[in-house]
Amino acid sequence: VIVMFNVNIDKGDFYRLWELIKQAPEVADEETEKWFDSKGIDLFKENIIKRINHSGRDKSNYTQNPRTHAINSEPFTHDKVKDGVKFKSKGGSANTGLNQFGYLVFPDEGRGYTNPLAQNFTITGIDETLPVMVKDLTENISKRLEL
Repeated sequence: VIVMFNVNIDKGDFYRLWELIKQAPEVADEETEKWFDSKGIDLFKENIIKRINHSGRDKSNYTQNPRTHAINSEPFTHDKVKDGVKFKSKGGSANTGLNQFGYLVFPDEGRGYTNPLAQNFTITGIDETLPVMVKDLTENISKRLEL
């Protein structure tokens, strides 16, 4: 799956970070890994989850298949990749049991007759997090290079 989207990052901030990366790629790699471990993964998850719509219906008392809504749970798993992280919804389809959040793809992308409009909570959450990431990495790499 290829996802394309526009990101609202100040060009000046991006170019400053790019120059630092070109100047010291090893330091940039180390600082990127540190940022994801200490702050980034949680920040991306938080900014995505807070945008997921909630109908307000309480499904915890369903006798056959009680559910906890994604915004009240940990709906994502993640795999670390070089200089980044890959998020995935936990579990499979919505009707395979507790803590299955595969259904999140449908409202996010606007798939199916019950989701006529894409909510784009993933893209919006990423869009909010990237400027913070650029700012933090620029500061962290700059501090390392001043030593």
